[in-house]
Amino acid sequence: MPTTDYKDYYSVLGLTKNSSADEIKKAYRRLARKYHPDMNPGNKAAETRFKEVNEAYEVLSDPEKRQKYDRFGQYWHQAGNSGWSGTTNSANNPDVSGFDFSQFASFDEFINSLLGRAAGSPGGAGSRYSYRTNQSKSPGYGGFEDFTSSSSSPGGSNLETKVTLTLSEAFHGTQRRMAGGEVSIPPGVKPGSKIRIRGQGQVDPYTQQRGDLYLIVDIQPHNFFKLDGDNLICEIPITPDELVLGASIQVSYS
Repeated sequence: MPTTDYKDYYSVLGLTKNSSADEIKKAYRRLARKYHPDMNPGNKAAETRFKEVNEAYEVLSDPEKRQKYDRFGQYWHQAGNSGWSGTTNSANNPDVSGFDFSQFASFDEFINSLLGRAAGSPGGAGSRYSYRTNQSKSPGYGGFEDFTSSSSSPGGSNLETKVTLTLSEAFHGTQRRMAGGEVSIPPGVKPGSKIRIRGQGQVDPYTQQRGDLYLIVDIQPHNFFKLDGDNLICEIPITPDELVLGASIQVSYS
């Protein structure tokens, strides 16, 4: 089996990456004969060289191993066991549209699931993660902006107003206080979602009936996640070594 120390196998055989399989075989036979222990009794340097030649030939004579070596260089052996293919595989990147937030008991559990660990798992790498929700208030009373008139209905004019939520509030659901009392925001809302509140619009001067109020959801930018439809996207800087070999890294998103 190849050693863990990196060697330029082409240089060991006196070849280049463009060398053919036949050239590799000829170079190996010539060098193996030259440095064979029987031809160099007691010569430790020749013995070492003989082992290097055999190691290089073991890799370069195997088309699959050679392809990995050409691609990954010194990491070829580890990369062969990492499961990293270098291409996007839809089987390993499932579509999460239509994501059901209700399956998680808390936002922490949801975040933890994205980072690949079970919530509440004791010890290990999982204990490094925590989440702190930004609960800063939105401008205006109760987080609502000014009301704007919408389309009219037979019972009166509808009103629209924007409500700004944190990502955690959008996940959990929350309540907002307004003149008519508490308004419940259901969990799993998205930017642009409309929440209808019956009978809270403008009064029709003739029928004395009220239209409806529509809350238009807006979600504050998060410092770690970007909301894209049903998906949460985050960018994590990694090194080329981590990309090839895989790694456990510490992510800070507080």
